[in-house]
Amino acid sequence: MDNFNFDVKSPKYFIDDIIRKAAGGDARIINAFEVIPRAVFIPEASRHQAYDDISLPIGQGQTISQPSLLAHMLKKLDIKETDTILEIGSGSGYLAALLSKMCKNVYSVERIAPLLNSARKLLRRMSISNVHFLLGDGALGWEDHAPYDKIVASAGATKIPDNLVAQLSDNGRFLIPLNDSLMCYIKENGTIIEEKGVPVKFVDFVGS
Repeated sequence: MDNFNFDVKSPKYFIDDIIRKAAGGDARIINAFEVIPRAVFIPEASRHQAYDDISLPIGQGQTISQPSLLAHMLKKLDIKETDTILEIGSGSGYLAALLSKMCKNVYSVERIAPLLNSARKLLRRMSISNVHFLLGDGALGWEDHAPYDKIVASAGATKIPDNLVAQLSDNGRFLIPLNDSLMCYIKENGTIIEEKGVPVKFVDFVGS
């Protein structure tokens, strides 16, 4: 990755054939995928598949999600430029980088130190300054900067972590893979309202 050209935009076919449809034509999502090249977040051995619509291994038993799923997630979050977003599971740093182009601040929690260090270094080299990283238990969130307008988890869970719900602002959105469905929850007057989910498969959520 040391010799990667960070100024190269994502290829046009990737945007037109995969992202535009998954993003529902949302110009801000499309732009984020254009200016954040997925290839730089993928180990060299798999980089020839960087713009295929598939998940790929990134080491430490973790994966980078398929692009169309990430575009769908960004659409469901309904991100505003003024939003502060909590990400659970930094992984490669790709989703955090995409989010950085759409919101005010991203606070990203990762439990695997090598992944966090790699993501932090990579985003620094890309001159992305509004993403902040914490090594820790994602189930605990990052209380120092709560409440968050949006929370997004990149690992599959079997229940909603109470700490994360508590850190979500009123009228905020919480996106999490729950029992193999991507679920979106909206907090209204302190009550969590569930939206219909879509089938997905993520690595398991690990936390207390």
